[in-house]
Amino acid sequence: MVLSYSYLWHREQTKGETEGRKDRPSAVVLVLNRTGFGDVVYVLPTTTSEPKADDPSLEIPRSIKYRLKLDESRSWINVTELNVFAAFEPKIPDAYRDSEFLFLANIDPVLQRRVREAMPGVKLVAGDTMNYWIKDHRPALLEVLKGLDVLLINDTEARMLAGNNNLVQAARGVMALGPRALVVKHGEYGATLFYNSPSKNRGEELRTFKAPALPLKEVVDPTGAGDSFAGGFFGYLASQPELTPAAWRHAMFYGSVMGSYACERFGTERLQQLSRSEIDTRFNVFREITHLD
Repeated sequence: MVLSYSYLWHREQTKGETEGRKDRPSAVVLVLNRTGFGDVVYVLPTTTSEPKADDPSLEIPRSIKYRLKLDESRSWINVTELNVFAAFEPKIPDAYRDSEFLFLANIDPVLQRRVREAMPGVKLVAGDTMNYWIKDHRPALLEVLKGLDVLLINDTEARMLAGNNNLVQAARGVMALGPRALVVKHGEYGATLFYNSPSKNRGEELRTFKAPALPLKEVVDPTGAGDSFAGGFFGYLASQPELTPAAWRHAMFYGSVMGSYACERFGTERLQQLSRSEIDTRFNVFREITHLD
């Protein structure tokens, strides 16, 4: 879907502007109905300015432009910009207020912090973020990190956040900002859990646990695999009476299980069809491919 919209570019927003300077065709890429928030619409801009060589813009095919009744000039969708139609304050439904586990999904860290402050009684808080918030909203993000128990990000984001290309050193740097544990996602290569454990001689020692990704015969759509990993990981932790080291290791495998299923169909199709027996069967496959005896 494409609509005419007064798009606010990031460079304009950083100058204090609150409205776009002119209408332009903009692509609606996602509409979510968020509980307590209503519909949230995510929009990417189009432009007739040819992108630079390192710009990951997508050119709109002529046939699509014709069908949308756009002009005949070449156009691109800029995927490094994003506007969100949402003017809301986070509202936590009453049924959720006694929750013991809170996951702050990838959104503006100002909103993440407000949700966290609205739920002071939770016993475990995990969160997600991305390169945009790390780069352009760092002060607000750092405030969020102070209140996290677990942060889930990919390896590029971990290095960016810590300013260190060595992943182990980057993990130490990220955890020094607040999170007690860090899960670094590696896409098709699995994920690594970093956490501190008491050491007899040196106080606390950084430890790691690596969960593999499952080699799949066919990857239909990897979109959302990272979010599915987070859901499996945190969902398993929420189901446990005690968060033992074994529970954290099992959670990493359940995260990988859900991430692998998400890749088998478009969107959430495969996840909506899953049974508990299928989940447990694949969990046992992960056991087999990592067991030495």
